Amino acid sequence: MTFHFHSPLPTGKFSVGVTSHYLVDLSRREVFAPDLSQPCELALQIWYPADPLHDTPRLAGMTALPWASLICPPLSLAQPDYAQFFEEVAHRVQAIAEIWNYPKRIGQVETHAYPHAPLSEAGSPYPVILFSHGNGGYVTQTAYLMEELASHGYIVIAVGHTYDGFLTVFPDGRMIPRQEDHPLRKAVSEEWEKALPVFKEIENSTSLLFKQQRLSELYIDGEIFKLAPTYPRLIQQRRDDLAFVIDELYRLNTGANWLLGDALDLNRLGALGYSMGGEGVSDLCVTEQRISVGIAIDSVLWGYLLGRSITQPFFCIYAEKGERVDLPETNRPAIIVNNTAHGSFSSGAVWWESLGDTDRIGTISIARCHEITRRYVLAYLNHHFYHVGDDILTEPSSAYPEVSYLYSPLA
Repeated sequence: MTFHFHSPLPTGKFSVGVTSHYLVDLSRREVFAPDLSQPCELALQIWYPADPLHDTPRLAGMTALPWASLICPPLSLAQPDYAQFFEEVAHRVQAIAEIWNYPKRIGQVETHAYPHAPLSEAGSPYPVILFSHGNGGYVTQTAYLMEELASHGYIVIAVGHTYDGFLTVFPDGRMIPRQEDHPLRKAVSEEWEKALPVFKEIENSTSLLFKQQRLSELYIDGEIFKLAPTYPRLIQQRRDDLAFVIDELYRLNTGANWLLGDALDLNRLGALGYSMGGEGVSDLCVTEQRISVGIAIDSVLWGYLLGRSITQPFFCIYAEKGERVDLPETNRPAIIVNNTAHGSFSSGAVWWESLGDTDRIGTISIARCHEITRRYVLAYLNHHFYHVGDDILTEPSSAYPEVSYLYSPLA
């Protein structure tokens, strides 16, 4: 099965540039690496506002990247053997993808991001949004959203959580797949297997009072630590990855040799996460006051549920069949996109849609789900970072009948 998909056209005034960056945290060891003395390495993928496409002299020779090459860092384009390198990445991606029943030739997905396009100075410095991908995800997991935000004047920095991503590719050509057989990973799986009956009992109960009481005992009272004591280590790793990147951004923002120069407005810093990434972002917001705004896409609010306080504005988008935990203590601004499932918000959802896999994505069209996600995330960020009002944040919109307001986005 040959698969073709064109990602949605960004709606902002800027063209979209994309680059990558490599970081090493010498202060931490990589817990999933075969060599436990190995420091933490992180690959970043960065989308940013670029000069308009009609400026052909400055964009000469640049073409929009196909989706699979976004897994292959744009910095690798400088390698003389890039074509061979890209083929190796594509084969590795394909081999993993087929295990997950993705269609063949998944790389044939076009985007609207231009590698190393000149940064636009028109709105600089720009607000910065960190992105944390899902469990086994990848830096481009919501690329349709990254491109949209960059086109509207945001610099989006996706953090590849090494050994926990689908495939992490470093600019020097190393490819690190997710470590499925690591003892920590096995311990988490075994713990959640034992905890499953507890969650099934809560899910199957018809008593709202019982559900809230048991969920409160699990999260607010900390019973979850007894059921799944290993899991918090994974969330902490996410949080620490993101905190390290923030430190590095302050350093890079004064560097003369970095493509983005001093274009990062780190006084306007947000964090966005999908699935487990949202859990890491919610935990980050508890301890990291440099984050001004947080957003989670179909995530359990791990940081908030453990009885701690998120003081920043924090917005949630949930699937109808997804990761929501209903507790009075977690009445955060939130919407539900009806007829969706947990996988609906991923770029990979287009593959599942082609297979008719409604268990993963629900029945809504993926193009529509991604349109809604782009619209609400952009509106929320614009409200806080550009002080632009939008009626969809205060009341349901007839333009989006699929959206239900769990709690008003501006509550």
